[in-house]
Amino acid sequence: MKTGQPLALGKVFKDWTATGKIDDHGDSEIDQAAALANPEQYFWAAGQDIIDYVLANYVPSDAAMAEECGTEELIASNLGVRFGPGDTAIFSLDGLPHVIFACTEDVLTVKLSAIPQLLAPTAVDYFPSLAR
Repeated sequence: MKTGQPLALGKVFKDWTATGKIDDHGDSEIDQAAALANPEQYFWAAGQDIIDYVLANYVPSDAAMAEECGTEELIASNLGVRFGPGDTAIFSLDGLPHVIFACTEDVLTVKLSAIPQLLAPTAVDYFPSLAR
């Protein structure tokens, strides 16, 4: 927020990777270091370690709705994250098509300090409380 620049989530999470360059429609290899330096030029997604963690800790608030929406499948394909008070990660469903937008929900809130195995070494640069 201090710089006004987009935050590359790969600098917070080990397994949040660039999946494609916005202006490249080919199948070229993604240079993750270049993507971290210019996050606004890439598409990003959670990797399998993060997806597995969220699935293992997800408790639906409405089991019938979660089943109807296929929330577990959506976690695997549409997992997003934002940060909340107390240095928490709020994992949610993100980018759903209009037809299933009603299924958008927060699926898991966790303190960053509780998931060190998922954090990149640079996470402390953005969340100084992790250094304690």
